[in-house]
Amino acid sequence: MYYKKKDHIYDIAIVETKETAETTETAIVTPSTTIIGQEIQKISLQRPTYGTRRMAVMLTRILGISINRKRVQRIFRKMGYIIPSRLKKQILHSKVPNVKADRPNQVWEQDLTNIHCGIDGWGYLFNVFDVVTRE
Repeated sequence: MYYKKKDHIYDIAIVETKETAETTETAIVTPSTTIIGQEIQKISLQRPTYGTRRMAVMLTRILGISINRKRVQRIFRKMGYIIPSRLKKQILHSKVPNVKADRPNQVWEQDLTNIHCGIDGWGYLFNVFDVVTRE
């Protein structure tokens, strides 16, 4: 069932009271998914770094009705704001191909090493060298 209030479409839930075993229609008013999606788009333009938890809090403040984080997460997924996380294998294997140098001073590499310095403790050795000449 739907009814119109302030040019917004709201869902109505039917709640069963257990004490009297009577079914009563109550106005548990929750905004429809399209309205929440429109509000999410407005907020995400202003605050693109908000996740589902923060977005749920902002929607609760704006709409004046408690919005569940999991509902916001489902809408995020439908809108394409959440992408599947990558596997560890995908993270470790870079998609950028290795650059091969054919002449000196074209590609450089770097290395950082800890060196024990006796009484003074540990020091850092930072090396930068050419790939072709290895100098």
